[in-house]
Amino acid sequence: MTSDLNLLPQPQQVTIGSGVFSLAPGERIALDSRHAADLLFAAKQLKSSLEAVTNHRWSIGGGASGPVTLTLDSDLAKAEAYRMTISGEGIVIAGRDLAGVFYGVQTLRQLLQTRGATLPQMVIDDWPDFPARGVMHDISRGKAPTMDTLYDLIDRLASWKVNQFQLYMEHTFAYEEHRQVWQHASPLTAEEILALDAYCRERHIDLVPNQNSFGHMERWFEHLQYRHLAEVDGEFTAPWGLPHLPSTLSPAVPETLTFIESLYVYGLGL
Repeated sequence: MTSDLNLLPQPQQVTIGSGVFSLAPGERIALDSRHAADLLFAAKQLKSSLEAVTNHRWSIGGGASGPVTLTLDSDLAKAEAYRMTISGEGIVIAGRDLAGVFYGVQTLRQLLQTRGATLPQMVIDDWPDFPARGVMHDISRGKAPTMDTLYDLIDRLASWKVNQFQLYMEHTFAYEEHRQVWQHASPLTAEEILALDAYCRERHIDLVPNQNSFGHMERWFEHLQYRHLAEVDGEFTAPWGLPHLPSTLSPAVPETLTFIESLYVYGLGL
């Protein structure tokens, strides 16, 4: 049964054969020579997993096939689709595009984690049901995560074939002109965001900016220089009956749009 393979997410179609394929130590990952450079990152990830289960070094090269082969196949109908074939001769991962090959590699790495160097013969055909598969991570409650934590999270999301990652921010980005707001909040810098974007791109993930710019602006309105942008001046009683500090930008104040534009332009690097 597919569920017995412990794959996340479960593939669209799995056909289990009757035999097994055992990975020999110190073998080679063969890459489609037409796209070898583009496939190298996925191959390096797979190489690490193969070395972990066989306790021997593996090599990567283009051209002739090996016991593990990564290739592109334009005959696969759906974007980001892949077919993984594990037979008595070896393992072939064919992707409709580079993302498809990458996702096939993630599936094989999961199998190696649970099954080790001996794998059941099978054919897996898989493709996403939705073009955008995103996760939003709020980094404005408490200490912002470190870069190492974010890298680890991105790796995990990529292994689950998530392809969109949003960092929800209220006051945890280091805008140069607004130091007073973030100086005690361990914010992410523009350089760190660029590094995260590059890390995501390698893993076929879009890093999507999510700068709050209407409500939840309490950490901005703590400072008098922004208070004139608030919808109310001073503490008020919320509809649920509790006292609340100013938290919402007023669309009626002309300076509000100028302020928001400054955040967006800075964040986009324009």
